[in-house]
Amino acid sequence: MTHPIFARLDQQLAAAEAELRNLEHSHARSEALRTGHPKLYDEWTHRSALAEGIRSVYTGLEGVMAAVATEIDGYEAPAAGGWHEKLVDQMAVPIDGVRGALLDANLRAMLHDLRRFRHVLHHNYAQHLDTKRVLENYRLLRKAFAAFKSAYRKLSAVLQG
Repeated sequence: MTHPIFARLDQQLAAAEAELRNLEHSHARSEALRTGHPKLYDEWTHRSALAEGIRSVYTGLEGVMAAVATEIDGYEAPAAGGWHEKLVDQMAVPIDGVRGALLDANLRAMLHDLRRFRHVLHHNYAQHLDTKRVLENYRLLRKAFAAFKSAYRKLSAVLQG
């Protein structure tokens, strides 16, 4: 039987995954429009939708990490500046007698890259974003999401016995 904490975390992860599927669908449609009907394609719309989708999916992953920190580690994430970075770092550290590390060094680095991208997006307008950089972060998000989901499933299985 699934522990109530993990049932809720599973739902959060499923919501982030649904958002990733929406993002993948939107990107595919925009690419089809770009190649099939270039006069109808709008790069700003495509870039902005991708960037916002990346932000949304990453925020979902961060919600899972925050819940692990609060409900499993017994640590209340600070509201002060820098807590987003500290949260990712905390998930890469095992807590003796509580849990193993959720993130390996590679996944930690990927999530930090995505966190920084989200920060740039949050503090800038989409028209200032470089399309190439947005696409790089989209590819990184897909890779990081798959790794995060796998790591979360392993942690969940171990903690639930």
